[in-house]
Amino acid sequence: MQTPEAFKKTLKQEVARRVRDGQLELPMLPHIAQQVLLLAQKPDASVREMANLIEQDQYIAGRLISVANSPVYYGLHEVSNVQRAIMMLGLRVVTDLIFSVSVGAKIYRNKQFEGLMNELWRHAVASAYIAQDLTQRFGGTSEHAFLCGLMHDIGKPLIVDTLTDLTKRHPEEFPAALLSDEFVREILDEFHAPVGGLVARRWKFPESLSAAIVFHHEPLQDGQVIEPALLAAVANIFSHACGLGDRDTVRDPATHPFTKAFGITAEQAARVLPELEANATMFVDAFL
Repeated sequence: MQTPEAFKKTLKQEVARRVRDGQLELPMLPHIAQQVLLLAQKPDASVREMANLIEQDQYIAGRLISVANSPVYYGLHEVSNVQRAIMMLGLRVVTDLIFSVSVGAKIYRNKQFEGLMNELWRHAVASAYIAQDLTQRFGGTSEHAFLCGLMHDIGKPLIVDTLTDLTKRHPEEFPAALLSDEFVREILDEFHAPVGGLVARRWKFPESLSAAIVFHHEPLQDGQVIEPALLAAVANIFSHACGLGDRDTVRDPATHPFTKAFGITAEQAARVLPELEANATMFVDAFL
């Protein structure tokens, strides 16, 4: 068996090679998500058309109703069917929610790393909610705000799947016993942005959403601001600060330069953080 250091070097080289050569197994965009996005782009899309599409998948329909009845969205009357949920939430919100549910059901699933995947999924959903909330409070990029938060780390679950595949197919070269939690996180941090870029191209995301995925750790470049990436970056920071992510990466939003660049003062960041934490936690819990 290789030494731990030799193993790390070999595994990183293999992941880097697959990313460079485009040899990662990238999933197709979930069918229901693709269809909902296409329908939402039609200027004459009706509530009934959207309801008929969603009702084709009973799991997703059930999750939508559950989220619509969560404390974050709950109105005066209980939501008991898909059409009522769409009428209450609106097509834009429903599109975002259905995209979230379908991506979570297909992408964030891995038995070997179930705990890590759950953590990544909670962070993604929380970041989506926070990104949308921040644009409503402070302005900025709003067209794909929810998806900028949701998808900014989409490369991470796909790298987890790649690591699982390597340890299963090549156990002598990549023994699972040496794949520590700390090392897995190190690989995710290093490669998730370029892998996310591959996914964005495969799924034909708009340029703004692709930029949020690829540049959310470097949204300020050469004096220029990549606005969707900055939104994703700030949502990411707040999400971690709310305890909805890896606590080892927590940064104080009130003092972070990305928060300041977004136009949020230290006082505003400190004031909104408790409310964001409460609402984002409720929103995430509705997805579980």
